[in-house]
Amino acid sequence: MDEESVVSKVAELTAWWISQRTAKIEQIEHGSMEVNPFLAPLICALHGLDDARELANFVTAGHFYIGHGTGFGKLIDEKILPRAFGTEKLDKAFRLRNDLTDPAFDDIDHIVRKPEGIYLLSQKASKWTIQLGQAMGLNRSFKSLLNMRDRGEIDFQKIIVGVFYGHGDDLTDKYRILRGVTTGAAHDVVDISEHVEVLSGRSFWAWLAGDAKAQEWVVKGIFRAIREAASDEGRAEKATNEADGEMTGMLSNIGDINDEDDWIKFINMVNR
Repeated sequence: MDEESVVSKVAELTAWWISQRTAKIEQIEHGSMEVNPFLAPLICALHGLDDARELANFVTAGHFYIGHGTGFGKLIDEKILPRAFGTEKLDKAFRLRNDLTDPAFDDIDHIVRKPEGIYLLSQKASKWTIQLGQAMGLNRSFKSLLNMRDRGEIDFQKIIVGVFYGHGDDLTDKYRILRGVTTGAAHDVVDISEHVEVLSGRSFWAWLAGDAKAQEWVVKGIFRAIREAASDEGRAEKATNEADGEMTGMLSNIGDINDEDDWIKFINMVNR
């Protein structure tokens, strides 16, 4: 694959994603953005918030950030990897067509075909997107897949755990545990490190595309999409401001967001 083909496809897919997220922001039911009346006073104190508008901005920004993060993960997984980098997404239809119905394949997201053979790819966003239980579960699934390979039921070179951003030296110990490598505490895992490799950040994108600058191609595609979406007349910004306004209105019942009595009045309104 070459730089321009990846950049142009990433730009096309990201432009689609921007339009989808803009529509979601416009259509969101702002009443779904609730304020935890116990937590909110602590947020105000911790972050030095002085009025309802500042608190509203904090709440709506957090709400949208979580949604955008989830949506972007799906963009990478369902669109960019298969359409820009040529992976095969193991969605339900693909698994049924190729008789990959064993539960162990639940932890495999893509097939990557390279000249030397097939790789199974399990994707993660960052060093934080895996917990101990998940790491141990991945170890069991990967061991099951390796057993299937030993029996001649499937064929692949390695299992790759791809982490979209970060550096391999900064990964948590959960990425060692999923390979069955433990130091200190004992965990119910088996050592499969010879057959499972973790690639993070630049090393992941470089392996995927066969070029050390592949992650830069993705960024270039994103910025091309941003430039193309610049003529969208600020629809998302307008919708976000409206959400801020509605949240501010809801919080306007609190005269002083740093006053105990005002929060007691507010919680009695919420927990009526």
